[in-house]
Amino acid sequence: MRITKKNIKEDESKFRKEAEKVVCRNEVYDSSNLSPGKLTELLHELQVYQVEVEMQNEELRISQVELEKERLKFKNLFNSAPAGFFVLDAYGIVQELNEKGLLMLEANKSEIINRRIQNYISKDDNEKFVCFFKRIKDFNVNQSGEFKMVTANGRNFYTQMEGRAVTDEISQSAAFYFTIIDVTEKKIAENKQNETRKRLELALYASSSGTWNVYLKTGKVLLDQHSKSILRLKEGGLIGNYYSFLNIIHPDDRDEVDKNIHAAIATETELNVTFRLSNTGSKVYYIEAMGQVIKEPNGENDFAGLLTDITEKKTLEHVALKLKFNEQNRIIKTILETQENERRRISNDLHHSVGQLLYVTKLKFEESMHGNNVSPAFLATSILIDEAIKEVRNISFQLSPS
Repeated sequence: MRITKKNIKEDESKFRKEAEKVVCRNEVYDSSNLSPGKLTELLHELQVYQVEVEMQNEELRISQVELEKERLKFKNLFNSAPAGFFVLDAYGIVQELNEKGLLMLEANKSEIINRRIQNYISKDDNEKFVCFFKRIKDFNVNQSGEFKMVTANGRNFYTQMEGRAVTDEISQSAAFYFTIIDVTEKKIAENKQNETRKRLELALYASSSGTWNVYLKTGKVLLDQHSKSILRLKEGGLIGNYYSFLNIIHPDDRDEVDKNIHAAIATETELNVTFRLSNTGSKVYYIEAMGQVIKEPNGENDFAGLLTDITEKKTLEHVALKLKFNEQNRIIKTILETQENERRRISNDLHHSVGQLLYVTKLKFEESMHGNNVSPAFLATSILIDEAIKEVRNISFQLSPS
């Protein structure tokens, strides 16, 4: 109820009537025996008392006006707040709520007052809310949590809820103040972000890749779980800074990788370098590092990229090179064998065919040369046949495979 001058006068009239009733019920004091001096003193005391009462009443009226102003101010703040405010009793029944709370629940005030707030909590989070409310009552400490709620129209939305217990100093009864903020948009964005991150993780896992970041200002290196696995770090193993990152690279590749990273940072170009891991025993692991400078909104630059395990790819490349080498050797061997066979065939043909033919020809010449009348031409021909036989033998010997 608002305080006005009319209300104040009505209260004064009401109090006067009540006072007169009390005086009538009490025994009337006989003042006939009092002396004039005593009556004057008593009258003075009454006048002083009356002034004191009037002053107290004035102060009380001023206090009431100030309290009314503060109440209106609080009411305006209460209703215009960007968050939903709810006042609950010990059973979770709504005693009061502000305009934002009504908008959240999409209902009229009469539909919510004297109803349990639990009616607007999603079934998925009902048990969670019961525990939340119980902790506030049992431990008398502030609690906060996220809850899925349902409007009067059946629409689901996500909230950030904070609750605390407040005890009335006069009645010692407890009330529970709840602040509820609609975080549906934030929750949807987080869900999308989580979904995107999961898809990225699956893609990185499928491609044997992981992310790595170098904070250029501090030199700190941050690796995701996939990168730690790719770099064969032990459980709980960490890379504190850039130099400890370099130490896991094979000594023969370390300087080249360091030079390439610094060049990519200085020129703000893309990095693409391959290196082997150090201290991995007899097994050789090949890692491909890609990255580039990232300009942050705060003006600082970081270096970020992907680490990919290309050991299997390198192994396949080595196998392919080995197969190619073996194939080349097989072809060369086949060519050599073919050449050897051809030389053997030609050698046999010269020895068994041409050589024997020349030898038979020589025998025929020798048969025809009996007697004393052998012409010089026959003798020269015989000599040439001998030389031809020798030459065929030499060529056949040279062509024979060693």
